[in-house]
Amino acid sequence: MALVYADQATLDRQKEIQSLHTQIEQLQYAEEAALGAEVSLRLDAQILQTIRDYRGALAADRLDTAEDCGAELRSLVMKRDYTYSDTEDLSAQMAELQSQLSSLRAQAGSSVRQITAPQAGLYSAVVDGYENILTPESLETLTPRTVAALEPDESLRSNRVGKLVLGDTWYGLNQTAMAAGSLAGGLTAGLLGPRLTVRRSWLTLLACGVCLIPMGLCLLAGVGAVAAFAVLTAAGFVLMACAALFTVTMLAHIQAQTPATLVGKVVSLLLTVSLCAQPAGQALYGVLLEQLAGGEGWVLLGAACGAMIVAAAARRVAYSAASCSSRCMAETS
Repeated sequence: MALVYADQATLDRQKEIQSLHTQIEQLQYAEEAALGAEVSLRLDAQILQTIRDYRGALAADRLDTAEDCGAELRSLVMKRDYTYSDTEDLSAQMAELQSQLSSLRAQAGSSVRQITAPQAGLYSAVVDGYENILTPESLETLTPRTVAALEPDESLRSNRVGKLVLGDTWYGLNQTAMAAGSLAGGLTAGLLGPRLTVRRSWLTLLACGVCLIPMGLCLLAGVGAVAAFAVLTAAGFVLMACAALFTVTMLAHIQAQTPATLVGKVVSLLLTVSLCAQPAGQALYGVLLEQLAGGEGWVLLGAACGAMIVAAAARRVAYSAASCSSRCMAETS
């Protein structure tokens, strides 16, 4: 996590050691490149790209990225300069630098101490006082109404120099599984081909509703965190796959039945309505989850019932659309 130096002289010595490491690396690169013309051209291209990256990082106020780009640019420019040197001269310079590096390492001795963490994570120097308040256990019962009443622990802010963020691995795995479900649904649609008809499209909506049932039940049953995560992730994967199948089927049907001059407008209208419905649904979920704090599973079960009702209604519409499509094709032929 950090290095502790005995004094300022030790810190300066460490900086000099790092500088010597960089110079030796650059000399080794120049020597191994054998002074070829293609190496110089490749370096020129890398320098230009690094300048662009450096400029972009400054424009975006990403000073951490800009610092890395600046160090990389200095290294590349020095490598480019060394390519004009004689190979024997490079070997002599490396021998001298290696000697200086060995001497500095001997002087450093044990004056540098490492501070390590029990597990890997992201160090943050910001301690806001909520570390002992917003715990995984408290988040299970926390509602939007009670967030405003939370107060930070001032003792943490005054007595800590930083914290270790262990990351959001589980959340990332869940989102990856759901994205993979969408991808799997799209691939399955391609494999099914003609068998994926609009007449059967309501079945995918019904499957989406069914997937919400185990989600709600595991929340109501109060199962362990690992088991709940497994159920939610697996059901989410299947749900997203079914949603992708339904989307592909309906878009293909709409494009086939709509005149070519109106396809763009009709699809744009459909996507606009769908995208506008998403934030409305999320807002409704927020209100329901706040009102039914502790019984979130009932919200998912209610959504499952609603999805199955919509699927039942869509069954009649799907059969009607399929019959109309068949009549149109017969009349055309």
